[in-house]
Amino acid sequence: MDANIEEIAVRVVPEFISMSHVITISPPSAERVVDATHLPVIIDAFFDDKGRTVSERTIEDYRNDMRPFLQWWRECETIHGGRLSAEALENFLRWCKSDYRNSFGQPPSSYTLRRVTKRLRQILMWAHNQGYVPVAIHEMVTLYHDPGREKYYPSISELARLLHAPRGIYRVRDAALMAFAISTGARRMEIAHARIENLTFATPLEDLSCSSDHSGHILLRVVKGDRSGEGLGRLSVFDWKAGLLVKAWLRSSGEEAGSLFGLGIAGIQKIVRDASMLCELPDLHPHAFRSALIDYWVDKHMDSGAMADIALKLQVGHAIDKSVATNHYIDYRNRRKILRWLQHYHTSPLEEIDIDWIRYPVHIEP
Repeated sequence: MDANIEEIAVRVVPEFISMSHVITISPPSAERVVDATHLPVIIDAFFDDKGRTVSERTIEDYRNDMRPFLQWWRECETIHGGRLSAEALENFLRWCKSDYRNSFGQPPSSYTLRRVTKRLRQILMWAHNQGYVPVAIHEMVTLYHDPGREKYYPSISELARLLHAPRGIYRVRDAALMAFAISTGARRMEIAHARIENLTFATPLEDLSCSSDHSGHILLRVVKGDRSGEGLGRLSVFDWKAGLLVKAWLRSSGEEAGSLFGLGIAGIQKIVRDASMLCELPDLHPHAFRSALIDYWVDKHMDSGAMADIALKLQVGHAIDKSVATNHYIDYRNRRKILRWLQHYHTSPLEEIDIDWIRYPVHIEP
């Protein structure tokens, strides 16, 4: 071996790794080459460790992030030889762009490439902190730049097509989820963590008549800025059409508590993408529903004054300037007052969408 090359044995953790492996580190000016034969085992160990502190849905998202890399690791062993290096990682990105296909048969987006490189960096940093790797090698993984995507604002007619796109046994759930997103403006992460027991309807859950008021509100515990759900959360209201679809979903599923839709953020994304593909629309992100609500609300309340804008920020979780909050006596703990504001000003694109209720298990008056 070259005298300038130093071999360092990685600490062996019996419950995860049954045999030692070696990291070969060249001088600082040269490239590090890592014997990473047991990398998939370390990745599983990372999932196991994080599973003690984060939700199952979050772990599912982590696994989805790593799916392209693990597929490359399995299929291209003759290329990487079980070793990590900057060159090998560049080969991975080239393979990912040219050969990898997601569940829709499409090449990965720049967002997906950024997620996988970000997650791999996180795992390698964790492995170093745990003592599985004696040196920090995570910086070998260059974060892929995500330039973002052009924002798409669906029209009322396009929203109507999306709502009627779902087919099959989950059509009620999928339509309810999209209607809920349109009416509340909730973020994808917030919808994934929404819980049935935090829902309140104007009429009983058993009432599925199209002639009744099914509007209501939900307390979103896990929100942007509070992913632990230990804070006050945020109230968000919805109209009767979204409410009736959510009722229909809950009555058909039989669920009385727990996750509102039983989906993580990846599952929510898949529903929206499936619907947009069926409607031959651009590859939509769930955030498009949030944008549609905000645009519609602003248009409807152009002449309503400052309180309508404040109510919108309260509804979707946008920050309110402290001076504005003070001047308007906004106390986030006063949920009764905030709920009155939201109910007074709430509006959504669903007001202009006719829903074909025959497709859903609701009661239609003769």
